[in-house]
Amino acid sequence: MPKPPLALAVLSTALALTLAACGERSGVENAMRAEQQEREEALADARAACDQEDSRPETATTQGGVQVTLTRRTADPCLPQPGAESFVLVHYEGALVANGAVFDSSYARGQPAEFPLAAVVPGWQEGLQLLKPGDEASLQIPAALGYGAQGAPPDIPPNADLRFKVELLAFANPPTEAYYAPGFNLQEGE
Repeated sequence: MPKPPLALAVLSTALALTLAACGERSGVENAMRAEQQEREEALADARAACDQEDSRPETATTQGGVQVTLTRRTADPCLPQPGAESFVLVHYEGALVANGAVFDSSYARGQPAEFPLAAVVPGWQEGLQLLKPGDEASLQIPAALGYGAQGAPPDIPPNADLRFKVELLAFANPPTEAYYAPGFNLQEGE
């Protein structure tokens, strides 16, 4: 759940200080305190509902046939999941199901990859929308939702089923919302 904007907190504090300086505390200040308490109680109720055990299944299969197996769940089950228009930041390793040959790895490059979810193969689009920041999963993608009959020569032959280890570090829904895995440091990229 996104935190209230910092600007709102600063404005509320500035208003309270201004009113205090003018000597008009009682009515307005009490109303502000009551409003703040209501917001804190609503946030606590929402957090309590979220903190219940993550009910997503360990393994799920999308309508298109992508098998998604959670290998690590996020530390914050209240985080949302990306949508089709989200930009994602991930670490991943892609391999062929047939022989296990790794064809791409952000881990090997030492740098997570960032891209719009709409710009990747359909299997990634389906699978990543089931993850939350901080989740790690195995995606098994049938050829039709990967690179299909054309493949991606020279590393991915035609009609190849693919397996990806994927760690969703963060995602953003332009232009304003961003969600990060607990403990993720954007400056360090890990």
